Amino acid sequence: MFEQEINETIQRITRDVLQDKTLIPLVEILEKPSISNRFKAFFETEVHWWIYTESLSRKRDRRFDFFHPEIASLLSYLEQIQAKHAQFERDDFLSVLDKGVKLSYNYICRPQTTLKWYVFRGEPTKPLGETMLRMNAFRDYPYFKTVFTDWVDRKREERPTFDSISAREFERIIRRIDDQILLSCTIEELRDIIYPLFDFIGKGEARSVPIDALIVYFDDKHIARLVEFLEKKREQQSHVTLESFSHLIEELLSSADDELEADFSSVYQNDTLDAVVREHLQESDAREEEVMEAVNGIKGESPSSPVQQGQPEEEEAALPPEEEGEEVVVDESPSEMEPERESIRSDNDEAESLVPNSDQLPLEENEPESESEAVQRASDEFFIGLRPLDDDDVEPGDVGVVELEEDDELDTATDQIIDILVEPENGGQIIVGERHEFELGGGYSSESVEEKETSQTVASDDEVIEKSIPSEPEVVEARDEEIAENGDEVDDGLIEEGQVDTDEGTVEDDGPPTAQNLSDIRVHIDAMLERKVIKKIFARNRGQYEETLEALNKAGSWRDASKVLDELFIRFDVDPYSRTAIRFTDAIYGRYLTTVSGI
Repeated sequence: MFEQEINETIQRITRDVLQDKTLIPLVEILEKPSISNRFKAFFETEVHWWIYTESLSRKRDRRFDFFHPEIASLLSYLEQIQAKHAQFERDDFLSVLDKGVKLSYNYICRPQTTLKWYVFRGEPTKPLGETMLRMNAFRDYPYFKTVFTDWVDRKREERPTFDSISAREFERIIRRIDDQILLSCTIEELRDIIYPLFDFIGKGEARSVPIDALIVYFDDKHIARLVEFLEKKREQQSHVTLESFSHLIEELLSSADDELEADFSSVYQNDTLDAVVREHLQESDAREEEVMEAVNGIKGESPSSPVQQGQPEEEEAALPPEEEGEEVVVDESPSEMEPERESIRSDNDEAESLVPNSDQLPLEENEPESESEAVQRASDEFFIGLRPLDDDDVEPGDVGVVELEEDDELDTATDQIIDILVEPENGGQIIVGERHEFELGGGYSSESVEEKETSQTVASDDEVIEKSIPSEPEVVEARDEEIAENGDEVDDGLIEEGQVDTDEGTVEDDGPPTAQNLSDIRVHIDAMLERKVIKKIFARNRGQYEETLEALNKAGSWRDASKVLDELFIRFDVDPYSRTAIRFTDAIYGRYLTTVSGI
């Protein structure tokens, strides 16, 4: 739905900034009023990424003590000066602009998923420094970065060696942050949280947005009851304003009186994160009270004085959650074997669930929810990211058939598996495999899920996204415009991952290939993945598939293997960020990761 807006934005900024220039200073970019602050953040982050990678290179040089106070002080000053005088070549500028615009649309509608993908790109772990650096690229929904940074600081005080984080732990933390923020907010506060979406993509004076955008937004937050409610409303209206959205929420809450209380044990775990979120909410409440007092002071009123005609009554909704007010909260995905959790706080301050928990409405694991198909189809038409289904993937009329992925581990999955890339609980384009992601932390994992994960390759459980190629080829560029999972090309700055060596097994190509010491690549590819790869990547050409495996078996390092994969994806015109391509890449990566981990 936003392909036209994306193209127009990129063309407008390019025309306004580039002209006949060959070098564009960062300072000039930041001063351009025609460039949104959302996009400027990506240019700033790109520059800091350049500096970060240079710093990593210096630290590998043991001939100099870069940690000496004098040298460290000088380098810190040098980095500040470098940031002020950084400049982009034309190609770099266009690349960062293209990614910044597209990622901004993705993040504004699906923040949890976009954050995880942008930070990890399919890799199992990342250093904390790089993680927080990448989070700086997003200005909207700042509570993600604020709470996460405070949580990292607390954890480092408890454990000084805490210097990296896994993709699954990161996703678990981000989700709990979002859950707790939403559980604590009133309708007015929810309006404030979601305002960036209306501000960025809204049209007209009323800033109306497609209702499909809201479906994607709340699906990313796992609020199934609200998603279902919005789907029904979509039959009556295609767009929603911020004001009409408030009325929709009130209507939904008024229909939830008979629901039972939900279980939030997996959201609130009485740990460090809970304390950090609590403090963040208290600080937010204090700031709101200060603003209210300032407004009242300007109008000649005391903070406790009655509301007069100059001050609308709606401002009372900005009071802290302890005051009266309805609350909108989230549910946990039933795919993680936890009851769905959505609740409100009504006028009598009693929590009520918007959906029954699993005891009242048990969900058969082999029966996907009927509304998920509607979410998927709405998202397919709306979001920037989902590869269109192949003609042979689904016949007309098969709209109710959902693929049971091989890692769903459903005991009753004996029927024919249809190759439709649709999540049972989640529609949309950038999809997180929720069914087995949350291994760390209480409440987000289950024993059966953990047992299954140990049998998978190291990164296969980190299915991050599905990125589509829209019908307009100029909307989504070739593979080199996104950060590649293989992490080998250094020259494209923030868009490439090769500069960072994680502690989890990145292979350094510091010697001749030793392919003879590695296991056969077929060991890392199970039968179901092989079937998908042959169909989706090799267009059912098994001969080409076998030739590629032989080439990969000869690759003595991950660097060599990634070159083979790059050539493969280019030759077959495969989107490297499709689910099958990511899983295939992860399986190949596991061959080298296993070897390093065993040293």
